[in-house]
Amino acid sequence: MERFIDVFGLKKSKKLPDDELYVMLMLQRASEGSEPAKADCEDPMIKAACLLDSDKCPAECKGSDEKEDNTVVKSGDLAVTAKAAEGRKALIGWVSDLDTITFKTSEDVTISSITLERYGYSTIDDVETVQLEDEDGNIIADAKEPNSKGQVKLTLKKDYKTVDGTFKATVVVKVRELGKDISAETGNPDAYADDVNPNGANTYAGLKNGSTLGFKVIAAESTAKNLNLDDYSPYTYDLVNYAGSKVQFSTRNSAEKTYNFEAGKLYEVVKFRVKAPSDAAILIKGFTLTEDDNNLEADKYAKEVTVTVNGKEVKGLKWNINKDDELVVSFDEIEVAGKETATIAVNMSFNEEFDNFGKASTYYISKLSNFNAIDKKTESRVSQADGYTIEGIQKHAANWWTTYIFNGGKIKIAGTKLGTVNAAAGASNVKVAEGNITITEPLRGSARVKVKSNAAAIDEIRLVIDGEEYDGSKGADGVYTFKWLEIEKSGKVELRVDVKSEVDGEPAEWTIEFAASLNSNSFFPANATEAQLADRDNSLLKYDESGKKVAYDEVSGSLSISSIKIQAARASLDNKNTKEVELVKDENNRKIIFEGTYTAKKGAVTLKNFVITKASGTAVDGKPTFYVTIDKEEYDANWSVNDAEAKWDIDDIEVADGKSVSVVVEIEATPTEGSAVYNIELSWEDEDNNPAGKADEDTAKVKVVEQGTLEITDASAKKTVLLKSDRTVAKFRIKPSKSGGDDIILKSMWFTLTDEEGGDGTWGDLYNNLKVDIDGDTYTKGGQLEIEESNLTNGEAMIKPDVKVPSAWLVVTVTLKSELEVTNETPDETFKRYFTLEEVNTNTNVATTFSKYWVPAIIKNLKQEKSGDTTRYTFDMENDGSDSVSNMKFYTNIENDADKCVPTETLAESNTIEGADATTHCNIVSHKDSVSSTDNKMSAINGNKATSVVAISYEVGDQTVIIKKSEFEDFFDLGKDDLMVYSNSNN
Repeated sequence: MERFIDVFGLKKSKKLPDDELYVMLMLQRASEGSEPAKADCEDPMIKAACLLDSDKCPAECKGSDEKEDNTVVKSGDLAVTAKAAEGRKALIGWVSDLDTITFKTSEDVTISSITLERYGYSTIDDVETVQLEDEDGNIIADAKEPNSKGQVKLTLKKDYKTVDGTFKATVVVKVRELGKDISAETGNPDAYADDVNPNGANTYAGLKNGSTLGFKVIAAESTAKNLNLDDYSPYTYDLVNYAGSKVQFSTRNSAEKTYNFEAGKLYEVVKFRVKAPSDAAILIKGFTLTEDDNNLEADKYAKEVTVTVNGKEVKGLKWNINKDDELVVSFDEIEVAGKETATIAVNMSFNEEFDNFGKASTYYISKLSNFNAIDKKTESRVSQADGYTIEGIQKHAANWWTTYIFNGGKIKIAGTKLGTVNAAAGASNVKVAEGNITITEPLRGSARVKVKSNAAAIDEIRLVIDGEEYDGSKGADGVYTFKWLEIEKSGKVELRVDVKSEVDGEPAEWTIEFAASLNSNSFFPANATEAQLADRDNSLLKYDESGKKVAYDEVSGSLSISSIKIQAARASLDNKNTKEVELVKDENNRKIIFEGTYTAKKGAVTLKNFVITKASGTAVDGKPTFYVTIDKEEYDANWSVNDAEAKWDIDDIEVADGKSVSVVVEIEATPTEGSAVYNIELSWEDEDNNPAGKADEDTAKVKVVEQGTLEITDASAKKTVLLKSDRTVAKFRIKPSKSGGDDIILKSMWFTLTDEEGGDGTWGDLYNNLKVDIDGDTYTKGGQLEIEESNLTNGEAMIKPDVKVPSAWLVVTVTLKSELEVTNETPDETFKRYFTLEEVNTNTNVATTFSKYWVPAIIKNLKQEKSGDTTRYTFDMENDGSDSVSNMKFYTNIENDADKCVPTETLAESNTIEGADATTHCNIVSHKDSVSSTDNKMSAINGNKATSVVAISYEVGDQTVIIKKSEFEDFFDLGKDDLMVYSNSNN
């Protein structure tokens, strides 16, 4: 029965009833003949064929998707043109790609079918079938035989019927093979035997080398109103008797490969080899893979597909799962040189929902036409060598396609190493392990851990998985087993322990140690041998759905289990001062290297002694003294380079449970060299006068330097607007960058000056008008201290004050000796100046730019108030001239409000801010025609949400002032908040 199913192309049925088979046989017999009569769609046998969706159902009798729907309103244009592959031939007895057809539409058009007609010096019997393929080699119209008129009507598949724009397809023709030449045997030069092929079709003896063949589209059924075939010219191809490039196919010769599934990971699902012929290179463009029984259900679970050729991933990969569950891949052509072999592998990843575990999957290429490759020189499709054909590779034969099996999901365990955990006697719920377990299939079973020492100190132990707690039962040799585990999904894993308050009448003062991590061994019996671990039947854990036990190698990773250090008290020492501390060479230095707290974490303690040792580096020479202040009590001791430590006994400072005391450590030295980190260790006794442990912490790094580093602070009004009479360019403080610094010499200060265009012209003259005050001393060009003019035209200069900077600071003020001249340019960009402090001594991290905009009048916002749906601004106006101030506007950026403006952070220079409307980037939220100091209130309404004011503009006489927040953000700061329009009371 299966053979007849293949003959009639019934893709969905696997078994035909006898009456249906009879109908099909009758149809087959009725179809034999030179030219069929016009179909009678009411004939019972034809009705049955159409009901079974057989290819024997005539096109005119098929359903509505095969016929034009006369109720459809036609519109738009469809133009069909063709481009010939002029250097190509049509191969006798083989498949050839001919014209590339281009369908171009003016709008969305549905094309039901196209009709092609044969051209050339050949007969219709020369052609076996015609079909259409897209540019990636996918069949978009199934192969059909031409009728007696030399025409063939091809129905486009559903996924390819709709065209909106341009779509290309290739005409693919299969030419009949030559009959057996018996002219030599008969003496008749035109004699051929009428041999019968295994498929029942007769070979054709009429083909002649040198004939020509071509096809042209002559009609198209579509929803287009206008069909244009005027620019379509048929092209004919020479028929040649050419066997093509015979390639050899083989596979990896491996019967089966098994995977432990992991979501998202790429797995090889097919691998085969293609060897090019000795005399030609081939170009591989893609292929179609069929899967036995669709076990992987790639249409549901496939997440990613990759293709490699000789281990290198192809470019331009496209893949899809078609309606027949075939995997169709195409890619940028790969060249395989003559005699060379290409090993092709397809890899696939699956999503987390994949659950087809244990099912065998075999992907294979079912026929040569599903392998898209051509001869490089002739561009003809490749053929295949006898004994190495695609169809000859069968599963479980001498040269098979590999079967792949996906077993239960791989289990991952990962965790954070906690180190030794401190716990007091009697402590409960002490966490000794923390991590995650990742699974792809629910698990059931048991797990175990083993305690190496002091198991008697454990009161209870629990394994917590995704919030579910499982109590451990104690067995022999300190083995605890957690039974009845139900792990439904990936989640958090913890191991928690309750500690006994005493053991055999004695306080618990030991360290509980575990034998190993939670890993693969944890799911097998204790002390299992290698042979027992290799046998999954010994596993304590199994997959819930398949019931298969978990193999040893299906668990990766581990969860570290910490030791528990049991002690009567616990404390911590924290350092807040981590900045590197500089000691100036050959000078006396006293600086803080540790500043923090000591905290009793569990139980009251009494501090007994304090030890400092070198943790790393080279100890500072000059025999430093360390000053240690604990809870306002100061202790000191000398440090010797040759000694191992500096140690103090402490006068019994008590720290209550949960309380803290301050700890400060200073170093004093006159060093010549050294760079070190020191460790501070505090020891204490518990309430029973027993030694109760230690707490230690490193100090900041101490480094001996030639000269200390300076930094700047309190740089105020860096980006703001000034009246033309305000001569302040910049103001900031210079101070030592390290805490506790002594006086440091300010040797140099380098700065640059630029204007709006970033450079020349005006600043050269301003050097004559510039002065720098450093803590009361004034520096000017030509003054008592020199300004080195490295390049004044580009606004660069250096001052060398050579003054001391105290540990507090020095104040630096940069001003102009006279005010700038203001003209009535609109707007006047030349009034924007930028002063940048580039370097102080050798420290370039101080770089700070002061942006200033000098104007003839300033509107200062004094405050803003929100009342209901109104925001009210109170402002003041300062004016250096007699010009009036008018046309004041506030701007905001509005999101998702197309009627007002497009959102933006800044005002583009191309926008006309004075006329802001729906075409600009900002929205005017408030406007006032005239401004004076006696009329100083202004309101704005916002019915949606709080919105930042991003710009202010106003006019002073003929000059327009534009102040943008992106340039002068300090101007918009009211001291506690930015200038805003607040939301109303309903939002």
